[in-house]
This record gives sequence, C-alpha cells and structure tokens, in this order.
Amino acid sequence: MSDLEPGRERVIIRTPTGLTNRYKDKGIIMILDTLKNLGIYRRVNPLFKVASEYLEGIDRNQLEPGRYEVRSKEVYALVQEYTTRPRDQGRWEAHRKYTDLHFLLRGEELMGFANIASLRSLGDYDSAKDVEHLEGDGIFLTVPEGYFVVFGPEDAHMPCLEPGRSSTVKKVVLKIRAK
Repeated sequence: MSDLEPGRERVIIRTPTGLTNRYKDKGIIMILDTLKNLGIYRRVNPLFKVASEYLEGIDRNQLEPGRYEVRSKEVYALVQEYTTRPRDQGRWEAHRKYTDLHFLLRGEELMGFANIASLRSLGDYDSAKDVEHLEGDGIFLTVPEGYFVVFGPEDAHMPCLEPGRSSTVKKVVLKIRAK
C-alpha cells in the first residue's frame, strides 16, 4: 500500500444500498459501478453521456476487438479480448489527455489503482499514445463482469491482472477526453 495524504482520494463503490466509501481511511477515490448507474457520474465529465449511450447501444455478442470511433477525437472505444496475467507482470500506466472507462463485458480481472503523485514516473511519456509508465505501490480491486471502473488523468492504473486465477476477459475501454 502506498502512503497517501488522508482525504486526498477515496474509493467510491456503488452498492444496492448506496455509495460506499471503501478505503476512505487510505485516502483513495475511484469509481467502480454497474452500467445502469453510469448516468450518475455525468458530472465528472459531460462526455460520460456519450460513453453511456455508446455502451447501452452496443451488441455485446457481435462486438469484435479493435478501435471504434464514438465521437471524433473526444471519445473512442478499444475493444479488447485477452487472458489475464500474473500481478508481477503488470505495469502502472497513466494518461494525461484522456479518462479511461474500463467496462468488463465478460470475465473478471484484478486492477491496480494509485494517485500518480504517490508513484514514481519512469519518464517515458509518449504524447502520441498518451501513456506514461510509473512504479510504486497501490490498491488492487477485482472488477467483475458487468462493472466499469474510471481512471482520470490523476490516476495510474494496472489493468489485465489475474484475480487469483487466469481469466479470459472481453472489455471495452472508452477513452474520454479529459475536461
């Protein structure tokens, strides 16, 4: 676990009984929820409405891996299919221009989360790919099928990890232009 300043962040997990501040004592914030609640978070970024409409309109069974333009350069989707990997093979990554919304269509995966201020940059930011790699410690959560998680520009994440065992995953990563 990383040593973060209290109150700097918190994990927000929506449950059937409402929002839960899990890890609040660790000073972490993130959004983990089901698709039916995505509209609640439109205040985070107005483009979440576009993302919500896209996810509600796709045929999950017919969607093939690849890149899909949703709204010009403001929102695009990356459909991915893969087998999760061991945690020691993961890499922290962060993006400056886009917020990531990972929605699991099939399977489950472990994902790491940390504020970029708590990690060390490897100094390899690629502006064309909008990706930077980092190192350090964070919090890990299992994201189940049918759930999404949001990572903003201030968040580093480590996706595609085994949740205790290998899992085949199909997911949509929506890249949403940060406001």
